[in-house]
Amino acid sequence: MTTNNKNNQMMNQTLAGATAMRDSSRAIHRASKTVRAAQQAADEMSNLNTMRGGVKGFKGFVGESMESFESNAVGRSTQVLNNNGPADLIHTKANGETVLKQVKIGYKTKQIDFSKYPGQTIVVDADNPYFEAIREEGARYGSKVVRGHVTEAEAKSWADAMQLETKITGGKHSVVVPKAYEGMKVAEAANAAGLEAASAGAKAGAGFSIGSNLVQVVKGNKTIGEAAGDVALDTAKASAISYGTGAAATLIGSTETGAAALGALSSAGAAVAEAPVIGTALGAAGTAAGAIGGAGAAAATAAAGAATSAVTAAGAAATGLAAGTAAAGAVGAATTAAIGATALAGATVVTVAPVLAVGAVIGGIFSLLSD
Repeated sequence: MTTNNKNNQMMNQTLAGATAMRDSSRAIHRASKTVRAAQQAADEMSNLNTMRGGVKGFKGFVGESMESFESNAVGRSTQVLNNNGPADLIHTKANGETVLKQVKIGYKTKQIDFSKYPGQTIVVDADNPYFEAIREEGARYGSKVVRGHVTEAEAKSWADAMQLETKITGGKHSVVVPKAYEGMKVAEAANAAGLEAASAGAKAGAGFSIGSNLVQVVKGNKTIGEAAGDVALDTAKASAISYGTGAAATLIGSTETGAAALGALSSAGAAVAEAPVIGTALGAAGTAAGAIGGAGAAAATAAAGAATSAVTAAGAAATGLAAGTAAAGAVGAATTAAIGATALAGATVVTVAPVLAVGAVIGGIFSLLSD
């Protein structure tokens, strides 16, 4: 590999990572909230006596923590009271006002004594078939009844698993199952953030590679086939690196110290992605694309077409290598986005895919200056 190629790859990956941090910072922060909520729920669940409420009633207590998790994951501050009082959850609004909630999993009509919960919101399981009847019944007592986020089957499944664990270990508290619940939620959150970061990073990386490789084709340093292969490889690398950036940032941001560091990283990513040369590139993208096209319109169009096929092949190969992992979905999603952007050439790219267009201009300029 030549020094020029190495420099191009390093710049490509830097741009991809910076763009991923900038464009997916909100998704990463949302995912970090989810991770913290999952950790809290798992701690609550592991502190429960698995025989509390008996074999059938335990699901209700597990459901409280699961419901609290769902609310906290979307930024609605909610705590499980767990004090044997009349309320199960307390939700604190942004203005400081608090709302008490009573969670009822698997209840039918005429099974809830609404007189015990004056002023509280009654939360029933998400798929409760008696919801409308229960809501009408609650209205007669002045109680608000809402659907929760957790189904009876979900609460029962985790409750049964926790009780089975303690039956095997002889203990009162489940440890492994709550950790499994936390792990599942953390993986889902990190994967979601990784997918969004991969999409943003792949577009920037693909754009940079297209720009730098088109310059090399026009100058006669590469064939169209070689350029297409390099675009495909660069796009796959940018996607994978960006996915890892998003997923790792989610876990880092779940801690107080990490959240502060994540804010700094996001700002740094925005600074890199919006540096003068990059910001100016967007405005100049149309002119630069036209200039490249004028130097070799046929070569540029052919290279873009070949790159589309190459990206498809590289995405399939990368997905195969990552089979069975969350990264497979990231590569697939990012490849689809990259293919759609790669198929566009010239000024059309500027309109439809500005991130890719900026990357192309920067890649072309960097390639020219590196020779």
